[in-house]
Amino acid sequence: MAKSDREKIGPYSVSRYLRNGTDTGRWLIDIPAGESETGKRQRPQFDTKKEAIQAATRLHKEAKTRHRIRGKAVAAEVSLADMANAWVDLQKDRVSAGEVKQITLETRAYNLQPVVDFMGEEDIAFITPEKVVKYKSHRRGMGVRARTIGNETDTLKAVLNYAKNRDLIDKVPKIDRLHDDPAPPKHLPTEEELGRIVDALSEPTRSMVWLLAEVGCRLGEATNLTWARVDLEAPTVTFWSDGTWSTKNDQSNRTVPISNALAASIDALPRKSRLVFPSRVDPELTTTDIQKRLNAAIEDADIRRNGELLRLTAKDFRVAYITRQAIKGAPISITRKMVGHKPGSRVTEEAYTKVQDNMLGGHVSELPVRALSGSNGQHAVVQGKKIRVRKRRKP
Repeated sequence: MAKSDREKIGPYSVSRYLRNGTDTGRWLIDIPAGESETGKRQRPQFDTKKEAIQAATRLHKEAKTRHRIRGKAVAAEVSLADMANAWVDLQKDRVSAGEVKQITLETRAYNLQPVVDFMGEEDIAFITPEKVVKYKSHRRGMGVRARTIGNETDTLKAVLNYAKNRDLIDKVPKIDRLHDDPAPPKHLPTEEELGRIVDALSEPTRSMVWLLAEVGCRLGEATNLTWARVDLEAPTVTFWSDGTWSTKNDQSNRTVPISNALAASIDALPRKSRLVFPSRVDPELTTTDIQKRLNAAIEDADIRRNGELLRLTAKDFRVAYITRQAIKGAPISITRKMVGHKPGSRVTEEAYTKVQDNMLGGHVSELPVRALSGSNGQHAVVQGKKIRVRKRRKP
């Protein structure tokens, strides 16, 4: 039976009535035992599809009213796993239509997977705030950060909104977002330390990390960089969506200048594929992980903070670049264009704000006479190297 011959309305299914595999020309509603007045499965017939759909819609509304009075949810007879798959299929269509980026789809699907693993068999109508809280508690017990859990439950909410728009559930449960965990202090490398880390790497990782550090691009932008997007004369590199890969957003499509030294380093790389930094396993694939090589380079360069080796990820090169630009006083609008942030991006602004906060100590206006708190209502006055305590006058 074709998909167009079957329609789901809440727990009810409308389909053609077949007798011994032959189409009778009539339509029926499949009423589950739990929704029928007799407590048994029923299959009333209708002359047309329109009549059957109207009847199923009326039954669904009556059932919802009846269950509201009883304080019960109406079973949708659709599992969260099935609903999630339908939602992902819709997102794929939106990618094809150009409404959503491929990377956005991949991120949302990734966020959705642990939710489906935990409660995929649940009927979507019975997903309550309490069950979502249990999921959050489960993830917290696994050591997952609050922001990550928030991204996962946000995607769950998107799936449930999709179900509500299809009239499969009556309402979407209220899902509160967890407060973000305080971020641990982040130690960024200095320019001198960045140079030592780059020099401790071997090619082609050396040139790729050099690019990450020098222009603050995303790791995916570097790994998907093609020779066609490198201008060694200018010298510039261009990050742009094509048929095989797309940038994060429209603002991420950009051309940025690079130093002559970096251009010479890239020029010396072998042209094994269309990719500048291909995988060592297959030149037609992108590099997927540089963390082990990066950790080894940090150890070889002996970059430490408080006696411990510096912990650094590919994303930290981007943060370090934005921070350096802020310290140098570069206009924030220029920095946004260089790193591919949207106009008014909160991420860039936060980096600039942190730098400005750290610089506040150098802008204290200290007066020649400094007042110190004294005892018994007295105050101290600094006079050269001696401090004379003077009693406060009575009013």
